[in-house]
Amino acid sequence: AGLIGFTDATTDYIYFSNANVGIGTTSPDRLLHVELSSTATSDVVYTQRLSRITSDTAAAGFGTGIEFELENASGTNRVASAIQSVWEDAADATEDASLRFLTIKNGALTEAMRIGDNGNIGIGTTTPGRKLDVLDASNAQLRLTNTAGSVYTEFSVAAVTGNLTVSLSTGDNVIFNKPDSITGANLWVCKGSSCSELSLSDGGNLVVERGMFLADPSGNYFQMLATSDGELWVYDASGDAVLIFDDGTP
Repeated sequence: AGLIGFTDATTDYIYFSNANVGIGTTSPDRLLHVELSSTATSDVVYTQRLSRITSDTAAAGFGTGIEFELENASGTNRVASAIQSVWEDAADATEDASLRFLTIKNGALTEAMRIGDNGNIGIGTTTPGRKLDVLDASNAQLRLTNTAGSVYTEFSVAAVTGNLTVSLSTGDNVIFNKPDSITGANLWVCKGSSCSELSLSDGGNLVVERGMFLADPSGNYFQMLATSDGELWVYDASGDAVLIFDDGTP
């Protein structure tokens, strides 16, 4: 076995021109190709390791990582993204670490996602408090899509109140705990992107704009519909009005 040593990172280097480098293989098919051959069939073997040490005492924030560099439109090489492994707690035998994913945005390398030491995943936040924690103060925090750009459902959490709005691509909304002025959660089903402005004194209410259906498993139903002049109409499955309330009087 042999050892090649380099002591000065600024002057000592190996340069290969138009050649692939193979470690553990005689037929590398990439610029760097690492291969480990063994007889095992059901274990994991690490073929690469990135290490960082310090001449002082490591602490929270000490880490290492991988950078991905690309040439930009002006011919300048810029770091486009990076992956970092960082100590959250560097105490011996009780270490905690996070894995951070960064991408360049408006010319600056910015953290986009983090896997915390507790296994929580944060997107847009560096302090995820749940297994998946998504932060976006300007847009819906989650979108579930069936057809790109046209058929989807979005989930938004409002600032201060924490109201949850489920928005359909049709423009209709379902809002939990609305309006902002009351204590306690209400469920609103709205036609359109805004809900009626009602003054509710407490939570635990179901507010439905336009109408509500009561149906059995066989498909029989009654429809209750509030009109613009304050009347409540009850229709059967045939579309016939069977009951009308006007100012509370049937």
